[in-house]
Amino acid sequence: MVFLKELKPYTTSELKQKLELNSNEWEDFLAEMQRLRMLEWKRSDVCSVSYVGFMEWHEKFVFCLPKYVEDVSDKSHANALMSLFMEYAKRENLDEYELDTMGDEVTEENFNYLATADFILGDYFENGLYSNEKKLYELNGEGEINWNKTIEEHDAYMSNGQPFYLDLVTEATFNDEEDFVRLIHKYVLTECSLYMRELSFLDYFNYPPLDFEVEWEEIGSLEYALYHIENEMHQQFSDQKLSILKTLYFFLAREKGANAWDHLKLFGTRTFHVVWEKVLGYVLHNQYDDYKSYIPKPIWTDARTGRGTETETIIPDILRNDKEHKRFYIMDAKYYTTTFDHRGKLKNNVPGVGDVSKQYLYEQALKLSPEFDGYQWENVFLMPSYMQSEVFGSVRLPFMGDMKDIQLVRLNTKEVYRSYLNQSEFNLSLVYDER
Repeated sequence: MVFLKELKPYTTSELKQKLELNSNEWEDFLAEMQRLRMLEWKRSDVCSVSYVGFMEWHEKFVFCLPKYVEDVSDKSHANALMSLFMEYAKRENLDEYELDTMGDEVTEENFNYLATADFILGDYFENGLYSNEKKLYELNGEGEINWNKTIEEHDAYMSNGQPFYLDLVTEATFNDEEDFVRLIHKYVLTECSLYMRELSFLDYFNYPPLDFEVEWEEIGSLEYALYHIENEMHQQFSDQKLSILKTLYFFLAREKGANAWDHLKLFGTRTFHVVWEKVLGYVLHNQYDDYKSYIPKPIWTDARTGRGTETETIIPDILRNDKEHKRFYIMDAKYYTTTFDHRGKLKNNVPGVGDVSKQYLYEQALKLSPEFDGYQWENVFLMPSYMQSEVFGSVRLPFMGDMKDIQLVRLNTKEVYRSYLNQSEFNLSLVYDER
């Protein structure tokens, strides 16, 4: 496994060497990365990866860590992110851009190998191998009596006015161990298990190993396999069975099709700032919907008629009313690595003046409501960090009068992600109380 860092400049020779690609593989890799808009060129021979997460190209495994990580050799960051992304992909409403790299297991156009393999293995350990039940009819067997077939196929004898049968048709239900779709399921499970073993260093994928010793030659051709799965789908009504059948179909169509090797296997995001914003909105219990009506909309007035038209207003990331402490938080999730050196000198990129001024506008708009009389107002920029959560600085616009500075808060990402995975609240007040 190769570890890279998002947006870190790499020379082309350095990156090629890290990935151990020959010239042809390297050219194909560059073309695919550029097609997916995951590569930024600094100079003709220097580029950076604009992506966070897992990727695999021709059996070369890579994990791109976010820009806030200092030690790329620390595998715990990859574990935390993989757990986060798996949950995020299931819970959030992904846009088309996110579906490109996180995808799902139930639609062909958004097929994602890692998500699909995880689904197939998880389904197996919950529901077992695909099974088709067959009925076996026997004469005087030990199964349940099938009276319809008994009456239709055998003569009745009368005794004391009551019919009785010397022979009874019985039926027994059993799983068809030779079912062809079951064989396909075994093959795909083995393939998924082998792949996951390559990722065993990631704690998320801790499935027991599987090997059903099924070779592709036993399946035959792709067309033959897909035909049988499609035919089976027309005969099934169970939601669970239909789901696994569709997943098996897409898996084989993608991984055994003509273009099986011509794509990157991805599980991650090109827009980590969106992930950061959504995750924080969840763990901080964003109340924007409760208070959006408090923020006035701009009114555009026609000079001739005097007619005014309202348009969309400014939209803060996260609003939180702490009624117990009469404190209102106006928070903006910022994917920056802003910090200060030991002499207090500002380092790295910072949010723009527009971001700063908007925070004050949000506060002024909300303050208009008498509901918030006596409240403390906290404007906050929330930035990800591998370090402990803390208030590490502030920013202000001197001409904003007596309005408080905007607090710069770094949040320990592992703590934030843990809250998201546990569906629990992240207590920001504890960070403030430590100031």
